[in-house]
Amino acid sequence: MLVPNHFRPPHQDPDNTVHSWCTDTPLAKYDPDLGSHLILWDPRLPIRFPPGSTILFPLAIITHSTLPIQKGET
Repeated sequence: MLVPNHFRPPHQDPDNTVHSWCTDTPLAKYDPDLGSHLILWDPRLPIRFPPGSTILFPLAIITHSTLPIQKGET
């Protein structure tokens, strides 16, 4: 689901399996230098996350969030 100016506060996804990796791939149009960075809070790691890139990480056990995208982007 595309949400304008999408932002996710820090959270974990307890419904996901804790012993496996989850895939996250943004399929939207936005400027990755200005927003939508993926933040992994436990290792204190901000990740520039351009459209079409993919990351694998255990969503159920790592606290993560995303930065908002710019007005007019989806």
